[in-house]
Amino acid sequence: MLKILLIFAETNLKPRNIMSTVDFARHKTSYRNLKAFLKAEAIYDLTYFFLQRHIKNSYRTYDQMLQAARSGKQNIVEGRSDAAASAEMEIKLYGVAVGSLHELLNDYQDFMRTRSVEIWGARHPRYQRLRGVCAKNNDTAYYMALAPRLNDVEFCNLMLTLINQTIVMLKLLIEKVKKRFSAKGRHQRADASGAPSGAQKPTLKHRPSFPTVATIAKISTRLLTLTYLASKAEMSSKSN
Repeated sequence: MLKILLIFAETNLKPRNIMSTVDFARHKTSYRNLKAFLKAEAIYDLTYFFLQRHIKNSYRTYDQMLQAARSGKQNIVEGRSDAAASAEMEIKLYGVAVGSLHELLNDYQDFMRTRSVEIWGARHPRYQRLRGVCAKNNDTAYYMALAPRLNDVEFCNLMLTLINQTIVMLKLLIEKVKKRFSAKGRHQRADASGAPSGAQKPTLKHRPSFPTVATIAKISTRLLTLTYLASKAEMSSKSN
């Protein structure tokens, strides 16, 4: 029985099925090649510039805004760094970055509301142009050169646009990772079963059935009874 099991294991556990599930060393694009990171880096630098001009560093708002900006940037770095080992961790960290940027966005909106700074809507004559400028440029050096020339209205609307675009980019990135993770899972399951991805598993019309422990016990009892009766009958015939 042991020999049969060993033969079965040798013929069914092929190395290719095991090694194909290992994906830890797969190369990933550097976080510095992600547009979402470049924009998040610009957001952090611009936020520091803004706080130096408008908020005292002793105020709680100063630390909150700076930490939210930093979290938005650093979680992209960590998410991309962990991507080769865990897609789930990558998705989670990108989600944290989105939450931090939402928090920072709300802080800028609070600043504008409490100081009567106009928020440009879709009908504002400069709105579409601003969106185009932010979509085209990702480098923090571009925005840091521009920042000193902007008034509060222009600067704050620039920040709202940059943050919103970065949030959208991160959400698209999360969906992309989810799809890749899902496709990888299907591939691994198919590889483990030896069937191509999407193929239906063969079904057996007549599956082999094996006796249960209770059935085996009943059969054993009957065999013992029959053996006893046969032996008794043989002894009786000899005595006669």
